[in-house]
Amino acid sequence: MSTRDRILAAARKAFDRHGIEGLSLRDVAAKVGITPMAIYRHFANKEALVDALVLDALDEWSARVAALPPTEGLAKVEQIGEAFLDFALREPRRF
Repeated sequence: MSTRDRILAAARKAFDRHGIEGLSLRDVAAKVGITPMAIYRHFANKEALVDALVLDALDEWSARVAALPPTEGLAKVEQIGEAFLDFALREPRRF
């Protein structure tokens, strides 16, 4: 796993536990085993790291929709709605 991916994984765990207020670049660096300044080689700032977490959540959502069985019309809308609710309930911080 690349350092960038390790940073994202540690940041996601921190974000899932404590939200954006509890997301500290210093704490993430400690979890990954790098210096706090080393994060800046991969992310310009905390906002860039949060943006990457948002994109990761959107990728997860897209994967969930892509994995739904094929349907059409109203059944498809209901299916996506149920998946959306499930995503929101199972991963509220990523929602």
